[in-house]
Amino acid sequence: MNEPNDTAQEGFDQLKRNLEVRYPEDSDLSLDEFLNVESLLALAVRVCGPGADPRKADRLLSNYQLIRPETIGADGHLMQMARRHLFSLASSTAWRRLLGLYERAEYERYRFFDIANGGMALREHPLTGIDRMPIYIDRLLGDVKLSHKNVVARPKGRYSYTCKPEATGDTTVTGSIRWVTIPDAVPPQTGKIDDIPRKSRRPPIDITLDELISTADEVGEKTGKTHYAAVLRRVKDQGLLKRARGGSTSVADGLRLDEVVSLVGLVGAGKSVLANMLIVCLAKRGLRAVSLLNSVSDVMESVVLLREAGISASPLVSRGRRIERLDEFFDHDDSMLLDHSASKYLETACIMDGLSSSDPEACGYGNTPCRGLRSKKGGANSCPYWDVCPSQAMARESLTSDVVVTTPTGFATMIVGRERKAFFEEALQQFDVVLFDEADRVQAQLDGCFAPSMSFQELIRNAADPTAVAMKRRPDDKMRDFNEELFYDLRQKSEPVAKALLKSVRDDRVAKWRIVKDEAFTSLSLLNDLLEQGLPKQVYEDADKLINPYRFEIAKKSLDGGDAALNKLSQAVATSCEGIDDDTHSYSLNEYLAACGCSELPDELRTRFSFALKVIRFDSYLRELASAQDLLSFKDDSVDELYNFLKFSYTRQQHYLPNSLIGNIFGMKLDGNDLRLFRQFAFGRAFMCSLPWLDTDPAGAALGPHVLLLSGSSWEPGCLQYHVNRPVDYLLEAEPWKAAKLSTSTVRDLGIEQNVSGSAAEMRSGNLGIVLSQTMATLRDELDAEGAGKALVIVNSYREAEDARDRIEQEFRRKGQAIKVAALVRNNHDHREHFVPRSEVYKFCDHPAKVLVAPAMAIERGFNIVDRGGHAVFTSLIFSVRPMGTPHDLGGRYRKLNGLIEREVGDYPANPGEFATEVRASAWRTWKTMERDENLPMGAWRTMGRQFLVDDAISTLMVTIIQIFGRLARLADKERPAPHVYFADAAFRGGDGKLSFRTLEELGAYMERLMHDSDQPEVAKALYGPFYESFRKGIGNVGL
Repeated sequence: MNEPNDTAQEGFDQLKRNLEVRYPEDSDLSLDEFLNVESLLALAVRVCGPGADPRKADRLLSNYQLIRPETIGADGHLMQMARRHLFSLASSTAWRRLLGLYERAEYERYRFFDIANGGMALREHPLTGIDRMPIYIDRLLGDVKLSHKNVVARPKGRYSYTCKPEATGDTTVTGSIRWVTIPDAVPPQTGKIDDIPRKSRRPPIDITLDELISTADEVGEKTGKTHYAAVLRRVKDQGLLKRARGGSTSVADGLRLDEVVSLVGLVGAGKSVLANMLIVCLAKRGLRAVSLLNSVSDVMESVVLLREAGISASPLVSRGRRIERLDEFFDHDDSMLLDHSASKYLETACIMDGLSSSDPEACGYGNTPCRGLRSKKGGANSCPYWDVCPSQAMARESLTSDVVVTTPTGFATMIVGRERKAFFEEALQQFDVVLFDEADRVQAQLDGCFAPSMSFQELIRNAADPTAVAMKRRPDDKMRDFNEELFYDLRQKSEPVAKALLKSVRDDRVAKWRIVKDEAFTSLSLLNDLLEQGLPKQVYEDADKLINPYRFEIAKKSLDGGDAALNKLSQAVATSCEGIDDDTHSYSLNEYLAACGCSELPDELRTRFSFALKVIRFDSYLRELASAQDLLSFKDDSVDELYNFLKFSYTRQQHYLPNSLIGNIFGMKLDGNDLRLFRQFAFGRAFMCSLPWLDTDPAGAALGPHVLLLSGSSWEPGCLQYHVNRPVDYLLEAEPWKAAKLSTSTVRDLGIEQNVSGSAAEMRSGNLGIVLSQTMATLRDELDAEGAGKALVIVNSYREAEDARDRIEQEFRRKGQAIKVAALVRNNHDHREHFVPRSEVYKFCDHPAKVLVAPAMAIERGFNIVDRGGHAVFTSLIFSVRPMGTPHDLGGRYRKLNGLIEREVGDYPANPGEFATEVRASAWRTWKTMERDENLPMGAWRTMGRQFLVDDAISTLMVTIIQIFGRLARLADKERPAPHVYFADAAFRGGDGKLSFRTLEELGAYMERLMHDSDQPEVAKALYGPFYESFRKGIGNVGL
């Protein structure tokens, strides 16, 4: 960010003082809001000209220019800074409300802008006689200091905190209040987090292979791991590192890191080795780097290596994840003890517990009051021992280490320092390079981070036990903390709220309503649809006011004593979700309709309007519940999912990221007897490819760190979720013998006639059993073949993995074979011999089982499952299902939307206002198209002209297959057989009908286009060529 502009701030403060003496007190539009409105209007005039539509000025705060960051320029920088100054106006609802107030006659004499006929003009004789345009623009260009809270408990001060002990088994525990007096002497505090000035624009970084090899030699001497140097020498000697420019490649002798650089390579080509040595190299030069890895175990393994190499490195993992993933903290060896590099970060006993004499029981893990010491005035204070407490070691060291290793979620959401600074801000200001491993997966993960969804029924189930415990407490305990009681009272309402909604949904008049039956909806979208069905305009406007509490209060204040009809409608909403009995709600609704003269509203329209009111009440109930958690003096884990869903809004991140493409919305979708809740509030993938431009200089040039993207499958044009929309810069090819060996792999369709994928839910398990029984001959032959390794069988879910494991082992027993079969399970699953926790799958070479059944999404990437010689454990792969995404998945649809719009923005208007408007409009059109067409058979997409859906489905499937194939593609022994891949599910082959989706045929045609008609065919051949050659030789019915 820029240095503070004192002159600009003085000019703005002077303008404010001049208006302050004349501006009316207790106004509906405060002076600060008035100045913010004029600042945004000034931005619109500056960027779009006086003809700009003031009603759409909020779009200029969307940060959509970051979707095509190379074209930001001076106007883009101005809009970027304006978003940080005027973030509250980025909401269309807030902007419409404030603009409506600004246009009132009572503010006319203070206005600098006249608004008429959809445009703006500067007033000739404004109050104060000052040209405010340069003042507002200079203000927006000034730096924004985002506050970092740092209130530390004082020595000798007396504070309270809530201690919630560790739960044992399924026992539910509640918190208790404790008091502590801080000693006279406490450790000295470190300096403020922003004392160090931010780095200026980073120059390009050039690193040669010779420098990497020299670094690898040094690392080998220190750690005994000499294979790093051997791999890099092989890369150099064989010319395996290529510089990609358009459709051609040439041998490269090193890397240049400048803004965003993409490096891709086949599994086993040496990307991880190159990345590790690059990080060491950067640290030796005095440069700082962040490395984003797939899992907690990968993070800790990398930190151990870097420290052995003499590098100042620290992990960054949330405290909750450290306990949840305790097994993953162990180094990948046979030691029974944690490496000190990991164990030093595990949570210790809380110092406050030691100072408190009120109760001997310690706080549970993750529930210590690091920032929750409350004074008698009620404010939260930080622990004075923060700078020495082991529990906060990660958050401290990340501010000073040369290298920080974390996960994508940790990078985007973790806070560091006593002042609770977002780590990504620290990376923007102080680090030189950020490396993203598995960039295609990270892109989808970041999108999902800012578009969460959850099940309301799951929320109710989670609430059951804590609510029961709360109800059984003694009466005195229930009067101890009224905030706590309010929270529990609201928790108990979740069941009647759900019953009221589901009762309405089962009414045919609502159940057949297209928007409810087939689409994701919000309270506003329901009202808009009802307006089209004939809902009176006045009724629509009254209900709309109840969606927005601010507008409701204004509407009530504008009338003497409030609007009686509006109050009746408010009562109808308040009583709409009180359980099965909704007589009170119906009575209040009838009173409102009578007061509006709408008593004769058609029965179907009235019933649907009643449901819309219940959705409005449901919205407010969820927010009440999350707000009640804010008032608690302790953390309630059972409501964390909802709290994070609603309240953890990533506000700091939103100051930097683009808005969600269809606006920051909260909605829901009917899913059988459940409601899926969803939010969308940022364009998450901008954290990756747009990272250097999240801070810019006045000319729009990038001020953030360079980015290196690493992947084996981030280049798949047409794939909307995983394709990284930028050209590949470097290609790391596999050794020729490995590529040749993989090209001889066996790929076959087994010709089974039974479909698993696409079959009805109640028939799926039986159909899977049929497919598995017909696969057994192939499976036995594979395990009996000379030189064969183990077999991997793919299913779609963990539940299917357990089911398929039982079926396969039973089939072996029927034939008198004692072959053990294992299932991949979640890490927190019950431990049994035939279960392999996901975090331990890398050790499968030592497991007695010969067959592993695994869900596609759990095994597709992130694990090197090899034997002691580094060769893949698996030599056979059977797809018993077609691994495609969950139908009607809201998160998947959102990621596809992001990919499609990002791909198309190059053709949008250059004018910033028109560009932002087109992004929003195009995104809405696409969202509605996908919502409608996802309900159709995939075979119908092409006939309807939805080629982008066909391409996305096939390319996403190809990425999944290639990634799973990669578990077999790590080759170390030239004499071992090439992998064997079999498609068992008949859904791969498809039928002969007009709307049949012939997956293998589509897959072959897609790979053919990649190899010969894409923008970077050499990249396609290096990444997918070996599998493509085997596929087209082995699959006879694809017509290639």
